[in-house]
Amino acid sequence: MIFIFFKHTNDYKKMMILDLISSNKNHSQANLAKRLNVAASMINKYINEMEREGLLNKDNINGKKMNYVITKKGVYERDYLLTTYLDELLEMYKKAKHRIEEKFEEIIEKKYRRFLLFGAGETGKVVLNVYNDSYKDKLEILGIVDENIEKINKKIWDVRIISIDEVKKLEFQKIFITSFAYRDRIYKKLTDENIPREKIDDFFGQEIL
Repeated sequence: MIFIFFKHTNDYKKMMILDLISSNKNHSQANLAKRLNVAASMINKYINEMEREGLLNKDNINGKKMNYVITKKGVYERDYLLTTYLDELLEMYKKAKHRIEEKFEEIIEKKYRRFLLFGAGETGKVVLNVYNDSYKDKLEILGIVDENIEKINKKIWDVRIISIDEVKKLEFQKIFITSFAYRDRIYKKLTDENIPREKIDDFFGQEIL
């Protein structure tokens, strides 16, 4: 998995290269470049730098194929970077969790007990994670709507992913859009499907155009 907020930092790339090589020393530079979404020339630059730092060694097998072996120092560096990365992710999650909890408290205050979410992407998963941890006994999410047919009937925690067609069959008070990138398009899609405008809202309180 490639994280959009961290893939451009040098430490992130170093961490990912060390982690990928530690799990498979036969990674090619082209494969590493694809995993990190960078040019192969950049991978070569990072590997050469890490070799100079004593983090890994290159093992030439047949003049063309190269294996990479992480040194003891490289293992230490990998674990340090992974731990630091995890600590930053947890801090970010705490902030996001607090904002989501505020929204759930607002929903409770407005007495919305039965509602839907729209968007089974990463944001929707985080919202459902907070719901599962702290609000499952207080609120009822009837389902999470998504347009990707491959996701339909799968579950995130115990909440089933449903199609737009199924929305019309359910009795709900609100449908909250959790997608940032496609919010306005989703709103139009729902209104085109004759979902009442007053039942559609943005989970994070942004105005829908």
